[in-house]
Amino acid sequence: MKILDADKLRRAVSLRAEEDIKSGDIVGASVYVSQKGKILLNECFGFKTADRKVRLMPNDMFRLASMTKPIIAVAILKLIERGKLDLFDRADKFIDGFNGFYVGKLEGDKVIPLKKTVNPIRVVDLLTHSSGLVSGELAEFYGRKRTAEDKKNLNASIEFYKKTCLAFEPYCGNAYSAVAGFDVLAKIIEIISDCDIEYFLKKEIFQPLEMVDTTFTPSKEQWERLVDMQGTVDGKNVAVDMHGCVFSDFPVTYKCGGAGLVSTIKDYSNFAEMLGNGGEFKGKRILPFYLVRSMGIPHLLEQYADSDTSWGLGVRVLTAENPYLPVGCFGWSGAYGTHFWIDPTNEVVAIYMRNSVNAGGSGAITARNFETDVTNAFGSDTI
Repeated sequence: MKILDADKLRRAVSLRAEEDIKSGDIVGASVYVSQKGKILLNECFGFKTADRKVRLMPNDMFRLASMTKPIIAVAILKLIERGKLDLFDRADKFIDGFNGFYVGKLEGDKVIPLKKTVNPIRVVDLLTHSSGLVSGELAEFYGRKRTAEDKKNLNASIEFYKKTCLAFEPYCGNAYSAVAGFDVLAKIIEIISDCDIEYFLKKEIFQPLEMVDTTFTPSKEQWERLVDMQGTVDGKNVAVDMHGCVFSDFPVTYKCGGAGLVSTIKDYSNFAEMLGNGGEFKGKRILPFYLVRSMGIPHLLEQYADSDTSWGLGVRVLTAENPYLPVGCFGWSGAYGTHFWIDPTNEVVAIYMRNSVNAGGSGAITARNFETDVTNAFGSDTI
C-alpha cells in the first residue's frame, strides 16, 4: 500500500481549485480524501452561487445525478443478502409485462423493430448497463419521445420503458443506460419491499449511515442549501434555473433511480467510507464484505468492456493501468460534475462535488484532474 502525502495532496488540490475558480471553469467545489479511514482533505473552495456572492459551505448540497446509481446498487445488494432477490433474476419476475422486447434500429426519426429478443433482461444486466434499455443509439431518441406524463413518477416511467425497443440483445452488448436501467431497479426494490423507494433507502441506508441530507425530495430548507447549477452565457457564469427539478426537467414526484438524489459531501463520504471499509460504518455492518467485493469487480463479458475499464455492480471498475488511477479502483460520476472512487489497494476514498450543466459527466476534466492530483500525492513509502 502506498501512502498519501497529506501536505502535497492539499497543496495540489487547493492550487487546482484556485486556478479553476479564477479561470471560471468552476464556481465552487467540495472535496474529500481519506486513507485508512483518516481524513486527509475535507474542504470547500469557491462559491455556492454563480454570481460569487455567497461562499460555499460544508453543508451545502449538490445534485448527485448518476452518483445516485451506486446507492441504488447497494439497496439491491441488501435485498440479495436477505434472499429476496438474485443477481440473475429476470426483471419480469417482479414487474409484470417487462418482457417481449425487440431489438431496434434508428432510422431517421423512428425506431424500426428488427427481431424479438432471446435473452430476458436480468438484474445483473441492469446493474452493468448490458440490458440495451434506452441506451446506445436509441437513448437520445427515446429521451426526446418521453412526455411530461411519462416523467410524472417512477411508475409512469416504467410503463414508458415497456414500450421501447432495446439497443441490443440483453447480455450481448454494453451501452450506458443513463436513467432507465436504474429506474427499473428502483421499481424492483419497491415491489419486493412493498414500500416507496425513498422510504426504503432512508430506512436501510441513509439512517444507518447518518446521511441526513440525502433525498429525492428536498425540504424548503434543503432547497436553500442547494448550490446553483452553473451554466455559461457569453463566456460568463450564470445560474441555470432548473424550475425546482433535481435532475433535468424531472419533477420531484419522479424519484429517479438513475439520477434523482441530492446530497452533501459529508453524507456521501459516509456512504463511500462504508464501501471502502468493506461494508462497515462506525462498527455497524451495512453490507457483507463479499457483496461489497462483488460490487467492485467486473461483471461484463470481456469482449464488451473497454480496454481499461469495465462495469461492476453500479460502478465503473478500473481493469488496467491508466495515467490517473490504480487498477482495482471503483466508483462513478454524475452528469453535473460529481465524482468519486474507492481505491481498495491503497485504502483511499476520494470525492469531488461541483454542479454545472457543462461539466462533462464521467468525462469531466475536473474529475480527471482530481484523480491526477490524488494519485500524484502518493509518496514513495509503502507499508
